[in-house]
Order: sequence, then structure tokens, then C-alpha cells
Amino acid sequence: MGISLNTLAEGCCDSLNKLTTIDLDDYKSNKSSSSIDKLLECNDKYILIEEKSFLLDYFRLAAQEARVKFEPQNGNIEDIFLETIKELPKNIKEKIMYKSFSEKTLSSADKIKDTIIMLCQDEKFCNEKIQKSEIIYLYCNSNNLHVDKLLNIMFNSKKAKQKIVECSKLNRYLELKQCS
Repeated sequence: MGISLNTLAEGCCDSLNKLTTIDLDDYKSNKSSSSIDKLLECNDKYILIEEKSFLLDYFRLAAQEARVKFEPQNGNIEDIFLETIKELPKNIKEKIMYKSFSEKTLSSADKIKDTIIMLCQDEKFCNEKIQKSEIIYLYCNSNNLHVDKLLNIMFNSKKAKQKIVECSKLNRYLELKQCS
């Protein structure tokens, strides 16, 4: 069965596209500047959303660690590859997951900074809401019990410094934040 690459790639989160967001292109004086994927305005803050496909990086890095090739076939990650990765020690898998997440979030730092700078050019945005803003990283589940269990343990731990939300839980998360 394996895992379809389409379920892991950026853009896999359908619920993200259904949200009413602020069009950041209206605030770009320099059209080449980067901005976050989506910006939501809530009652008391903004939520900056970045969609990340760090599971693809995780599989690439895990393949290197296991000394096997990461070669999806017909758009799918095959079960034999997943079984090989499953055999890696838990601490190694966690290290690889953190490395993948770290690499992906580093690429977002400039986008977040540029977004805040863009918004602060307009006085109506540069206010207490922007100071209270929250950044969340969104990812799509792999539908592989072993992989998703590792993700849930790592990203839902009290030690997690960033807010990471699985795509199917986005609407519930926004409801809890009173931002739906």
C-alpha cells in the first residue's frame, strides 16, 4: 500500500484553502518579497500559518541513516522502505524528525519576518494583535500508523517550542483559539 507522495507534499491541506484569510499580496510593496502561506485575523491576534512537507525530508534523511535509497515508485513510498525505516532505533528516528522540522522551519524565518514588516507598514495592522500573533506549522498526516504515532508524540509533547498542527485538526485548533 505505501504512502502517496501527494498526501505529504505542501498543498495537501484542503482545509487551509477553505479559510478566509488576509491577502498579503495587497501589502507587498516589493512583489518579490516572500510572505507566509496564510494569515488569519482573530479577535485578539493574528495567526500566521506555514504549511510544511517535513515528512518528505524525514524519509530522505531516514534513508540516509538506514543506508538505503529513497526512491518512491509511481508516486508512492513503498511498504518495504517504510518497514526498513521502522527498524531504526527510536532515538535516531526522533533525531531525524527534529532535524527535518528544524530545516523546514528555518526556511520560514525570513518569510515570517517579511510578513510582519509588510503588515507593520500599515498602521492598522501593526498593533497589539501583531504583537500577540502566533505562528503555526501545518502538516498532513501520512496515514501510516508508525510514522504518525512518532509525529504525535514529538509534536504534542510539552517540550515542543513551536505549535505544530496536523491538517485535519486545524479547524478544531482555530475554534479553541476563538479564530474560526
